[in-house]
Amino acid sequence: MPQVAPSSVAVSEGRDRGAGTVLAVTLTGVVLGVTLAALVLGSAVVASHRARLASDLAALAGASQAQLGVGAGQACAEAGRVAASNGATLSWCSVDGQEVLLVVSVPAGLTGLATARSRAGPPR
Repeated sequence: MPQVAPSSVAVSEGRDRGAGTVLAVTLTGVVLGVTLAALVLGSAVVASHRARLASDLAALAGASQAQLGVGAGQACAEAGRVAASNGATLSWCSVDGQEVLLVVSVPAGLTGLATARSRAGPPR
């Protein structure tokens, strides 16, 4: 069996030295990147749900006022008040008889705005 010189063993051990640190730093970066992406996606989903909830509640409030026979301005004002109380901004509102159509928006963090549209009124 051939003998290996001690100096060649020391050289090969020296080349691998620190490789575990590089691997650990790389894996930490990947985990942090995936976590950040999941947080951004999660905040967008939550904002979307908030926008849909505020839109539905605002449309119901506006339709309730429209069924009482108030004007379109008052029905949309009530819809805007309910949207604001749910953290949304009323972007557009239309009243056609007893039917209310509207669009609301909610801030969505890094992704901008989440918007939702709703209709409420008597069955078609």
